[in-house]
Amino acid sequence: GDSWQVINTPASFSWLSSIAADNNRLVLASDVNVYTSSNNGVTWTTTPLPGGFSMKTLVSNGAWYAWLAQKLYASPDGFLTYTEILDAGSYIQDMASVNGFLLASANILNRSLQSPIDWQWVPTDLTGGYAEMETAGNALFFHSGITVFSVDEGDTWQLPNPAQQFSDVIFHNNTWYARTYYTNEAWQSGNLTDWTLIPTPLPAGLDSLSRIWDYL
Repeated sequence: GDSWQVINTPASFSWLSSIAADNNRLVLASDVNVYTSSNNGVTWTTTPLPGGFSMKTLVSNGAWYAWLAQKLYASPDGFLTYTEILDAGSYIQDMASVNGFLLASANILNRSLQSPIDWQWVPTDLTGGYAEMETAGNALFFHSGITVFSVDEGDTWQLPNPAQQFSDVIFHNNTWYARTYYTNEAWQSGNLTDWTLIPTPLPAGLDSLSRIWDYL
């Protein structure tokens, strides 16, 4: 982070929804379109997949995924071509890839092997309103009112001790670090279950949309 380079972005959108990248391609989802670049953003191609304000893109094991409304799409080429792989039946709120599974949260969690053909419901009592998912250190975190975590791809869920609502989790040197949603505190854990408060305060001005970036 000592130096940064500004890249070109398409000019025909007003809201940046999501960015995903691998070693060969960038994908940018906006409120109007999904764009792809194979030269680090020097030029962009508008894909046939429409955009959306709450759209999210993800790349895992060479495959690209995006959700829009209640449908999940997969692509081998940054959405120049794509296939619908899931109609969740209700609005998809988030998705994550962990241990070979792709999960999408709606009213109930959906799960598939990494080549998504057959989806299954994940047995869970998780309920709530808006939900977010993320992965860190082969663990899956589900944030909705309170945070729970799973180490078996969503079969079972556990509460952190003490119970918290985290908004961001990273994993570094066998330790999980998380930031609380409302109080902007930093916590750490070596076993996922027991968490301790880090006494050094985080910078002022962070809100629920802020994110902790992983260690380089």
